Amino acid sequence: MITTLLFDFSRVLLNAKDKNYSGLLNDLHKEMSQKPNYNFFDYFELNEKLLNLLDILKNKYPLYIFTTGSVQNIPAVRKRIDPIFRKIYSSEELGLNKKDPRSYLFIVKDLNKSPDEILFTDDQLENVNAAVTAGLLAIRFLSTDKFIGKLRKFVII
Repeated sequence: MITTLLFDFSRVLLNAKDKNYSGLLNDLHKEMSQKPNYNFFDYFELNEKLLNLLDILKNKYPLYIFTTGSVQNIPAVRKRIDPIFRKIYSSEELGLNKKDPRSYLFIVKDLNKSPDEILFTDDQLENVNAAVTAGLLAIRFLSTDKFIGKLRKFVII
């Protein structure tokens, strides 16, 4: 039974406003932040539809983020996500690779959970596969509406 939800950040909870941008969001932030008068939300948008749903679900399921970089640490972003998520794991900060199943086992141990209690969501197939190899259930994020449809199979919304 799923008791805990774990989410990737970039391209799940945060997107580039430029829908044609296919690079890494952390790299885009690093590049744009060098410009004078940089405004984060001129280049990025939070997935408000999903965040609003998660704001409701946080009362039923503990929610966590497992992300690669540090773009989630922007103060305006933290103001929005901190009330929803209990903890953010960053592979960059922890020295873990999201493609390595051991990174998910680290989180499982840190949360004092069984792997099959955790549902992980990520847009990258390699990360989804690594989580599954570690024993977690996982959903590949393709769009918010498709994700919500899949999520209904695992949790009570």
